[in-house]
Amino acid sequence: STPPPVPSITQQPQHVTVAVGATATFSIVATGALPLGYRWQRGGVDIPGATAATYTTPTTTSADDGAVFRVIVSNAAGSVTSQTATLTVGRGWRQIGAAVATPGFDPTLAVDTNGVRYVSYTQASAGFQRVFVKKFENGAWTVLGGGAVNAASNESARENTLIIGPNNLPELGWYESTGVQVARWNGAQWDKIGTDLLVNRPSDGTPRSLQMARVGSDLIAAWIEFVAMPTPQQRIAVQRYDNATGTWSGGFVPGVIDAKFIRLAIDSAGFPAIAYVPDRGIAGDGAIKVARQSAAGWAVLGGDVGPVPVANSSGVVANYGFDIRYDSAGAPLVFGSVDGLRLFAFRYSANAWQPLTGADGVFVSLDPVTESTALMAFTRGGPAITVAYARQHRQNTGGLEFFTEFLNWNGVAWVPVGDTLRFFGRTLSPSLTPTGEPIFTAQANSLTNEVVVQQFVP
Repeated sequence: STPPPVPSITQQPQHVTVAVGATATFSIVATGALPLGYRWQRGGVDIPGATAATYTTPTTTSADDGAVFRVIVSNAAGSVTSQTATLTVGRGWRQIGAAVATPGFDPTLAVDTNGVRYVSYTQASAGFQRVFVKKFENGAWTVLGGGAVNAASNESARENTLIIGPNNLPELGWYESTGVQVARWNGAQWDKIGTDLLVNRPSDGTPRSLQMARVGSDLIAAWIEFVAMPTPQQRIAVQRYDNATGTWSGGFVPGVIDAKFIRLAIDSAGFPAIAYVPDRGIAGDGAIKVARQSAAGWAVLGGDVGPVPVANSSGVVANYGFDIRYDSAGAPLVFGSVDGLRLFAFRYSANAWQPLTGADGVFVSLDPVTESTALMAFTRGGPAITVAYARQHRQNTGGLEFFTEFLNWNGVAWVPVGDTLRFFGRTLSPSLTPTGEPIFTAQANSLTNEVVVQQFVP
């Protein structure tokens, strides 16, 4: 006769975060020949009485922070042990696991709908700059695929970007001198999506400022290409991948020839909008503009976005970060800081850019004597509109302190999310967990270029 099937786990226990004084519940789904037995463990030791598919802890204390749980499922045919799940207890910013990489450069964070965290970054390996993606599971950061995504390439990777695809798995973009590369994780390996992407061939320069977004099962990628002839131009390229046909199509955004940085958003009809900063040469960056595609083609919306930028003491206007989103009513929103002192938000309404709040849209004003914006970034996806920015504060002793803060737009005003964090990284890639808590990755140490992930525990 056929032996009964050994238990199989179809849903692993998930990490749980609770406040001090709450309880935490872990659960599992398993199949196999009945009856199934369950034996929960904490730190590898059996928990008395924890013999069901779900286990709820007693009231937690700060001493429970970091505890690791797993369950052994058994039947007459054998047993199987689940992955571990970590309990986080207490309010405040917490580092997720050990460092993701040391060193690591240009880290990007993506969080799937189950709260699973992924980080991409680049790192020198065998004479090339390789790009890696790690997933946080079982209390540790693990490389997807066991190595670099571009391990077979004879080119170095640049400026990677990471998003979550329609299958709730990560998709990665990066660029090499030969063009933009895109790959998706299928659960076991990285699959390349199409060939090297460039609009202008042969290339006159390495593409940069890569952005990616999903449109249903399709994918949109946008970047800047340098075109040398007939006159030097910095064009915005936009390509769409049709998942049904497996083909890329698109071209340059017409009328834009001087883009220095770009950010991408997608409207409810699936059309892209590109916020960009014009390059003004030795004068630095221009004011933010937005080009949006519709069924009628591309158009630049309403002129410059934001208050008039102020040049620094050297006469240069510098960009400290900006982004574009769509609100729930389908209107574009642009956030930015072009002078290092004022953070602003504008909404496109009645064919013009209108301040989201206040007379000029400014929601953070820093003291020009003691403070300045170090960088700013924005969460992508989800209903919440959340801004993260880092500022540097000059102390009386002359030394610098760095702070990272998150602000959430509630429809009327900007409200702090979490506590101010004494932390600064040279890059900042923020997101939100499925329950709305801020989380970000950054290069945390300018000497070792250590990549870490910090999450706020409510």
